[in-house]
Amino acid sequence: MRLFFYLFSCCCYLWPTIGYATPPIVVIDRHHSVYNVPSNARVIELDIIKQLQQEIFANLPNDPKQAEQMARSRLTTSEDQLKQTMQVALQNVVDAWSLGVTKVPAVVIDNYVVYGEADVKQAISQITAYQEENNETRK
Repeated sequence: MRLFFYLFSCCCYLWPTIGYATPPIVVIDRHHSVYNVPSNARVIELDIIKQLQQEIFANLPNDPKQAEQMARSRLTTSEDQLKQTMQVALQNVVDAWSLGVTKVPAVVIDNYVVYGEADVKQAISQITAYQEENNETRK
């Protein structure tokens, strides 16, 4: 009996993070952190664009001309990296929207979503349990 529980608990620990056609998608913002995120998860931070803007425009001088020069300097210094980061951030927002995510934190696997669970491993377990209850096979 102990062996069964040991094997069962090992399977429950590993099962949610392997075997899916797509890795879990975790949608968060800076006010909603998560933990127990599998290494194969895709994490979408919805407010990363706002954070980037705050970094670019932080501590600008009160003089409009100086502020413009400083902001332009910051933008051109890391233009390629900033452009790539913004493209990824915007695509992530579009992806979260297209998945139908309406709240954060959210964990999405194979068109199933769990809202409000900060423990990603637990959210994955909930999706797995739902699929098993409804005799749905893993993709």
